[in-house]
Amino acid sequence: MAEVRCRGGGGPGRSTFGTTATRSFSHGLRNALTFAYIPGYTVHPAARPRRPEAYMARAWEADPSALFERRLGRSAEELGNSDGNDECPDLWQLDNGDVAVIGRDLTAAYRARLPHGVNLAPDERLVVIPGNMLSAAKKDIPDA
Repeated sequence: MAEVRCRGGGGPGRSTFGTTATRSFSHGLRNALTFAYIPGYTVHPAARPRRPEAYMARAWEADPSALFERRLGRSAEELGNSDGNDECPDLWQLDNGDVAVIGRDLTAAYRARLPHGVNLAPDERLVVIPGNMLSAAKKDIPDA
């Protein structure tokens, strides 16, 4: 059984940031985490410190064990988007049905000017590929 004890606190109507909660476990392991104390809220005994994005359940998660199954469309060299080096954009279907996109990472350039309603999670990147590459892949992408 986990037990939560708090040190510090702001009292009624006040918030104290940086309050430390110590978790004691029956097997003797002790863990410390930092959280914001908000009056009226308690820390659940089973709470574990996690990355902020781990608090929200995602409807889809990438599977890093999926394997490349087939190229979608034609290669960058066939489309004239390559100078013969190994740095070519590409589209691949993975064996689980997901799609891997290899392109230029322009996350930093586009982050401040994303359209309304478009968001990037901390572990997501915005990549750009040539338009003719996606057009060439159209025949390989099934209708929804």
